[in-house]
Amino acid sequence: MDAAHWFLLICLALNLYICGVTWLVQAANYPLFALVSEADFVVYHQTHTRWIMPVVIIPAFIANVASIVFIFGHPASVPTSAALLNGVLGLSMLVVTVAVEVPKHLRLDKEGKSQPIIQSLVTNNWLRTIAITAQALLMLWMITVAFVPA
Repeated sequence: MDAAHWFLLICLALNLYICGVTWLVQAANYPLFALVSEADFVVYHQTHTRWIMPVVIIPAFIANVASIVFIFGHPASVPTSAALLNGVLGLSMLVVTVAVEVPKHLRLDKEGKSQPIIQSLVTNNWLRTIAITAQALLMLWMITVAFVPA
């Protein structure tokens, strides 16, 4: 097995992991923000952010960057169009996270509990949840194409 196939397997593992944690964040973490009291919210949110950093944020960043690099290092049997779509999905998640979602979290840390911001996190995170799920399905398909016996 060559390096491109190994890289595909690593990208798939990262992607499937992030897909799972993204669904957890969507279904549980963000909705639970609404249940935290205003008095406890800033400490809760700052602690949540600190604890979720190594579990979600750093692996998601690595997975999204890897999906972009994959464009240039995919197995020859994987169509370039599929690698490009995978990279575009990864790039879009990075852009949405940095440009849209991180500022909301920073506002929650600074201003405290805000039901409109929390609702916006839940609503807007559906875009990332759908994108990462589409990416997982695409990568599973790429595995079937890349590992077809010759």
